[in-house]
Amino acid sequence: MNYTGNISITQAFWGNKTLTPYNAFVGEYPLLDQVLVPFEIEAISMSGRSNIADFWLHTVPQGTTIEYSYDNEIWATLTQGLDIVLDATGVQYPKSVFLRGNIYNKTNNYDDIGFNAGSVNNGALKVKGNIMYLFDYNNPSRGFVVGKNTGFEGMFNDCPNLVDVSELQLPAKSLYSGNYTHWTYNSMFYNCPDLVYAPASLDATIIDYGAYNAMFYMCENLISVPRIEALTGGTSCFENMFYGCSKITSSPEIKVDVLPTRACYNMFYLCNNLSTITMLASDVSATDCLYRWVEGVASTGTFYKHPNANIPPGMSGIPEGWTVINKLP
Repeated sequence: MNYTGNISITQAFWGNKTLTPYNAFVGEYPLLDQVLVPFEIEAISMSGRSNIADFWLHTVPQGTTIEYSYDNEIWATLTQGLDIVLDATGVQYPKSVFLRGNIYNKTNNYDDIGFNAGSVNNGALKVKGNIMYLFDYNNPSRGFVVGKNTGFEGMFNDCPNLVDVSELQLPAKSLYSGNYTHWTYNSMFYNCPDLVYAPASLDATIIDYGAYNAMFYMCENLISVPRIEALTGGTSCFENMFYGCSKITSSPEIKVDVLPTRACYNMFYLCNNLSTITMLASDVSATDCLYRWVEGVASTGTFYKHPNANIPPGMSGIPEGWTVINKLP
């Protein structure tokens, strides 16, 4: 059933949560429009590397349970520190493992799920499928994430053997951090030196404080960047996002119309092969929203900007020596 008209709410609550524009919806509960592909980690073959790779769960959010299965039918609890060994050939060990959880039920704001990938076996890992199976496997199609209950901050930081997350789905439509200190995908792949392929898309159209802060920080071998669907952003939403990603050549298209404070602070710092940037914000007047965001990029390149945006030249604006082309979102 569809409804038309206006509604005005001064304050409302769902359980013990204050409803906000990030987590309140009028009408049916929002569903994700992606195919519900189970969350999976697999070993992949790479030249010069072992076929054997392992990982373990080093942090389990309080009040939650993470489970694993080799056939997506029989499940067992994945305890903290249990080493999961995989074989890209599927001969000596299973090739992949499915994971699911109920992070939505976590009871401590400061708890986040965290994995470590082993370095002894020198194998390569690929992460794929819908991350919402870790958030709430009983309802993986829920359409938003509230930061208090997210638990994905630093999820794979310092994982030396993580190579490919191109098929990882991050489909939540709204990322809300509120007043909490842990931000949705902050530092998710922080210092993963072997990561080559990023997720294809970051689907949220509304992102809050620090949502993608340092998400790919010092991923020195990263060559692909995700599509960013955000239209509204919060403070520091892209800060340090690609800091030190020296192999990327093109930026995602940034479509947030009004950049908030520190939105792109150091976003492409030391991305020395970056030669194409698309920044379609019309208002870049907020404090430090572009602070040193292009320091160390390529000496020549192409910069696409909104025709109404007043962006100065330099490392906190448009790289000097670059060609500027006006473009509307």
